Amino acid sequence: MRLFIQFFLFILAAALPASSLAAVKFNPPATPDKARTVAQGYIGFGIEMKSFPDYVGHSTPNKLSKFLLSQLSARTGNSPVHIRVGGTSMDNGVFSPSLTTNATLPASNLAQCRLHTNITIGAPWVRAFEHLGAALARYTLQVPLARKNVPNGVKLADACVKAMPGGPAQLDAIEIGNEPNLYPFAGCGGHDRGPDFTPEVYASGWNAYAQNLQKGVEGLGSSPKRYQALALASNADLGLWNLSKIFKQLDQGGHVKTVSQHYYQGLATGTLKAQLLTHSTTVSKMEHNFRANVEFSHAHNISLVFGEVGPALGGNGDINPALFGTLGGALWSFDFLLYGMSMGITRVSMQLGTNFRMSAWQAVDGEKGHPKAVHGNFYGLVAGADFIGPAGDLKIRTLPMDDHPDIVGYAGYNSGKLTKVAVLNLQIWNKGDGARPQREIALTKLGADVKRVRVSRLTSPDGATDEDNISWAGEQFTAENDGTVKAKGDKPAIINVTNGSPVKPVVVAASEAVLIEVLRN
Repeated sequence: MRLFIQFFLFILAAALPASSLAAVKFNPPATPDKARTVAQGYIGFGIEMKSFPDYVGHSTPNKLSKFLLSQLSARTGNSPVHIRVGGTSMDNGVFSPSLTTNATLPASNLAQCRLHTNITIGAPWVRAFEHLGAALARYTLQVPLARKNVPNGVKLADACVKAMPGGPAQLDAIEIGNEPNLYPFAGCGGHDRGPDFTPEVYASGWNAYAQNLQKGVEGLGSSPKRYQALALASNADLGLWNLSKIFKQLDQGGHVKTVSQHYYQGLATGTLKAQLLTHSTTVSKMEHNFRANVEFSHAHNISLVFGEVGPALGGNGDINPALFGTLGGALWSFDFLLYGMSMGITRVSMQLGTNFRMSAWQAVDGEKGHPKAVHGNFYGLVAGADFIGPAGDLKIRTLPMDDHPDIVGYAGYNSGKLTKVAVLNLQIWNKGDGARPQREIALTKLGADVKRVRVSRLTSPDGATDEDNISWAGEQFTAENDGTVKAKGDKPAIINVTNGSPVKPVVVAASEAVLIEVLRN
């Protein structure tokens, strides 16, 4: 019956003009209750191994990447941005210090084999770590596990850590392997892992590998808790790859600091609404895939992180460009980030790769159709960074919206006090669809000491599938001059508050989001 009522209300809302829709009422709870603290460095990135020098720089630092990373860091109290370096190509890699002319050298047809190519990693690739200082970046470094060559993996890790300007202090963790639930890989190259590679075999080998790294990588210190485990593929069989069943064996040496899973929400051939902009789908997929491991991790004093995140992957048919680099992609990124915070996810790594549609930016001119550029989904990350803010001690709660399926709300608290509310309107609208629907948001019980609210907007005048005119808080980010911020769109607006409520409702149009900051001074 409840689902029928929600469906009826959804159809009714779609049929009514905006002016006839009742305001959506929010009464944010005064306290965060039992919510977990959000890390200042919650928003990070994963860089596919072959693309790493493109993103951080070859012989010199990549200025566009430094500019965009600095934009995020400045918004979160100048905390370093976490970067996980790895992926399938790294797992099929062998380090050769004598390779001095190439960053990477594939062993087979790269166009045909793509990420499953056995690859030689050269000294120029390692030197790319020199380009981002410890104040801006912190690393998780993956070492190969698909290849049975532990001494070579130790040699690679040691060389990478030595190349980091901050040395071992800039290293958050060493991750052993990538998506081991998919071994043996299908496709190209020789296979070092066979079909008998079970979770128990993985756990035993992982622990031994960690012990070798602890001994062989200079400067790691006496604490063994420096390693990231699992790195499971999106939609892994969690009945088979069950963390609670293998954790005791996995952590025999006390090495596990973090466990990682990967998350690609939708199919790249699906529709924007079905794959990304249905909030209940985001919630159900994240709860199904990650809730058990979130709770297990917190109970065992380790952290669950997302080592790779993207909006969509795979599917049959033509890829839908509306899922990538659009306002709709930015709205999904914002919603995903906020819901992950509310679940207690410690960190997310939004996936970057040269010529990847899902990348928040393209750091270098690439293949046809992939120029150096800032992509639309970056705006969702900036909005998420502003939600985190510089104050610290942030906790977040979801706000119930059972009768408004396209309206999503979150409340943020710093040091136990309500400081912000985010509202997303996930109704699809594009220029040419007629008048843009909008909803009024009526906030109450903000507190007797609240004097004003500041409203920042994630939007585009052209709607959900637009790539070119997206703005956040009145700003647009471009790749011009290796990073430029331009004035564009609605600047943050101040609304006075009386008796705990804004003197006028906050309006959120279809395919738009707002951040409402509570101002007490």
